[in-house]
Amino acid sequence: GSFVADSFNFDKKESIINLLKNVTIINNDLKLTTPQKATFFNNEKKFIATKAIITKGKDTIKGDVVTVYFKDTKKFEIEKAYSVGNTEINSKDKTAYANKGEYIADKGIITLYENVKIVDKKGYIATADVGVYDISKRTFSLEKNVKIINKKNTITALKAVYFQDKEEFRFYDNINIVQENNTASADRGVYYIKKNIAELERNVIISKDGNIVRGDKAISDFNTSKSKLIAKKGGRISGKLIENKLKD
Repeated sequence: GSFVADSFNFDKKESIINLLKNVTIINNDLKLTTPQKATFFNNEKKFIATKAIITKGKDTIKGDVVTVYFKDTKKFEIEKAYSVGNTEINSKDKTAYANKGEYIADKGIITLYENVKIVDKKGYIATADVGVYDISKRTFSLEKNVKIINKKNTITALKAVYFQDKEEFRFYDNINIVQENNTASADRGVYYIKKNIAELERNVIISKDGNIVRGDKAISDFNTSKSKLIAKKGGRISGKLIENKLKD
């Protein structure tokens, strides 16, 4: 490992090194940079930097104050890192924001806490209380108060997992889709980002203009803001109508 900075000073008694401006620390495929001050506590194998960015491959995590713990101070091998304030992950076409973040190097996992939000260039915004990004699997799990908004369409669920390579969200438990004139609910669901549609399964219910229908599967089209029920082979559709027919 190695580091560079514009200047530094060393407190020999406390074994503390202050790196001043344009700091870069490199270890294998990991790089930590900050344009401001960084302080290295040798006895604690700890490094604290302001406005710092950690880069691994094409992914980055940054925050107002980043604290890094090293396994090996000679090689600058990172064990774990914490970010407090304006924490941000950038990966492919997505940016994830939160108040706090935690990175565990051995597992390749970044966990975000408090006001988690994902903004995608394709147009949707996802929010939750907790977000977990697995760097190797390329998945992003959202937990507690999960909500995805795409124009006039909103999906809520207890949990959602985004598969980056497939460009799809999978939803689990207490799923609700709210559109202009109808709502749909189910126990399981998949949102296909490229197609901009969601498929719902298990205990599917669609409510529109006071009418309620139940079935095995539903498709919610986010392009038209409409949902329709589909019966699987051998399945049934049932409902309660307060009008002669469902309005288009």
